[in-house]
Amino acid sequence: RESQRGAAAIVEQLPPHASLASYRVAPHALAFYARRSVRRAEDVESAVPELFAGADAALLTRSKFLGQLGLDPLPPWMKLAWSAGDGQVLVLSGSAATGGSGKAATPHRHGRPRRKGMGHGPALH
Repeated sequence: RESQRGAAAIVEQLPPHASLASYRVAPHALAFYARRSVRRAEDVESAVPELFAGADAALLTRSKFLGQLGLDPLPPWMKLAWSAGDGQVLVLSGSAATGGSGKAATPHRHGRPRRKGMGHGPALH
């Protein structure tokens, strides 16, 4: 299991009112490193309402669950902000995902920004 420190660095930048949830991933390390509470969603319906409402929100889950959560493909107001080699992903919505522009911002991998044209690996879709 990979560290959630990269995800925590992103979560620390979210507005204080942002909703944080996890679905089928233990959020303890994320909560610890981000110094924020993370709600543990017990089912699909409780995992994604803030994301689909376009609210400032983050969801920690695994890439294999994106389809059942209705997040494959991601709607344009969301972005995959972080991923780990073991399949963990952090999905953002709201101003954190769009940078306030209404368009999804450039994805991050392992907590590092991916800069266009800089050869920092493949874009995440």
